[in-house]
Amino acid sequence: MSQPSYAEESAEIWSLFKETDARLDRRFQETDDKLRRLEGMVGIQWGRMLEALVRPAALKLFQDRSIDVHYTYQRLKSSANGRNMEVDVVLENDDEVVVIEVKSLVRIQDVDDNDRQFQPRDFGLVA
Repeated sequence: MSQPSYAEESAEIWSLFKETDARLDRRFQETDDKLRRLEGMVGIQWGRMLEALVRPAALKLFQDRSIDVHYTYQRLKSSANGRNMEVDVVLENDDEVVVIEVKSLVRIQDVDDNDRQFQPRDFGLVA
């Protein structure tokens, strides 16, 4: 039996490198996919945590100013005239409704979207 030539050994080594490279590419892609899913889950949980903190703080803010709040809603969903929307927090009494959209990072587009979405008598934003 003869020894493989340098060219044959080099070809075999390159073949092994290509296999390893392909396996690493698949693993990196799997890891990237898992990280994207995890990032989405963390973002959702972060948003819910902020909403959970804002609702009681807003309720206390109004109660401290002797403004009665009869109902509070979180993640209220609505569908009307072919439009769907979700509002993070709603406070309501017999005369007023306060809609609160919670954002951990406010962009100009978010403000513009809310401005178009809501046309209340009094409108204020806090960032």
